[in-house]
Amino acid sequence: MTRRELDLAKLKSATPWPGLQETIRLELVGPLLLLCAVAAAETLAYVLAENPSSAVLWYVNLKVFSIFRKSRVALSSYVNFPFAQLLIISPLAFLVLGGIALRRNLLIAISSNLTLICVGFLLFSWHH
Repeated sequence: MTRRELDLAKLKSATPWPGLQETIRLELVGPLLLLCAVAAAETLAYVLAENPSSAVLWYVNLKVFSIFRKSRVALSSYVNFPFAQLLIISPLAFLVLGGIALRRNLLIAISSNLTLICVGFLLFSWHH
């Protein structure tokens, strides 16, 4: 057996429930995907401020990233500084990466649950 196969066998025997590692991998998707989406929306807003005459950028901002624009307005009543959404979401991604590095499933679970709360806020602000 190779070293990788031994490590996987040791990892599977160390987890109390079968399939736990696959669940942990799924919990990584939410925070990292939300970070990428918020980063893309904030980057688009910055580029649009630099080039306000671009019709394509306006279309993408108004149609594709409207949920982030509306949540930015809702969030600005509480905190008013540039890139606030990105500064709120990025610790969740760092928490996931820290959970991977330290091999702590609790950090990954906390980050995943806080990401769900952030997505709920996004949907609530988009609806109203």
